[in-house]
Amino acid sequence: MERNLSNVMASPLFLAVMVLTALPSAALAQISLDVSVNSSSNASAIHQPGSDGMLDVDSPEPVTIGPQYTSAFASYSTSGYSEAGSSATADYGTLAAWATALGQINYNSYSYGGFASSSATFSDYLQVNSTTLAPGTAVTLQFTPTLTGSIFGDGTYGTVALDIRVSSPYLAHYNAIWYRATNDGPSQGNLDPITLETFVGDDVFYTAALSVEVYSITGTVPSRITSSFGNTAHFYADSLTDGVTLSSVSGHNYATMAPVPEPEFYTMMLAGLGLVGFIARRRRLLASA
Repeated sequence: MERNLSNVMASPLFLAVMVLTALPSAALAQISLDVSVNSSSNASAIHQPGSDGMLDVDSPEPVTIGPQYTSAFASYSTSGYSEAGSSATADYGTLAAWATALGQINYNSYSYGGFASSSATFSDYLQVNSTTLAPGTAVTLQFTPTLTGSIFGDGTYGTVALDIRVSSPYLAHYNAIWYRATNDGPSQGNLDPITLETFVGDDVFYTAALSVEVYSITGTVPSRITSSFGNTAHFYADSLTDGVTLSSVSGHNYATMAPVPEPEFYTMMLAGLGLVGFIARRRRLLASA
């Protein structure tokens, strides 16, 4: 979907666009550049059949600490046991998601299952700047993702999905990366760096989404599966053209060699998991009272 850059730059439309890009960055951000982070978590534990022969489901509301962190935990226990838990953390340039589920089937004619999912996203704009190159000069940007984690256990199913998209709103073209992996098959897609042809003065849209999902309802003994990508996905952006710098509307530094704010993420995640654990313990004590 790449368009001829020289032809675009010679068009009246491009000249009109350059008038817009001459606006101060702060004013342009207020006009059209919306950025965001978001996270979500879900967990359900089931017991089939329930006391009335129907399905009993434990699926409490997730614990949320602003848009950046969320977690959920569910459990069901009678003659057998099922549980599920998930968490997600989102910030500009860094996403994390984790989910685990435990269940068993045909235990004293009952089935127990765990289902969990979580996701994290960010959207940002990168402003292409230069003190040595004229506005409209063609440049090449490179976007590099990294993803650390694994899917493990003997439960039924686990998956991870990562999607990244970069685009130039003014030149109407884009590039994208996607990656999928499961516990029972080969991975699809790749995490190779991608490039985008743009120009000095452009505002490049940068968005990414990480999600995990698991469920376990198999075997006569409890089985667990975990999709653990809480060691985080990182997203970088660099210019392959000399004399170009990138500044983001969010204020995050996407440069490959920029320091990564891991301690803050792990502090939030540990605080949230501690709260979830407290809620789970309190519910078990109330149930046994």
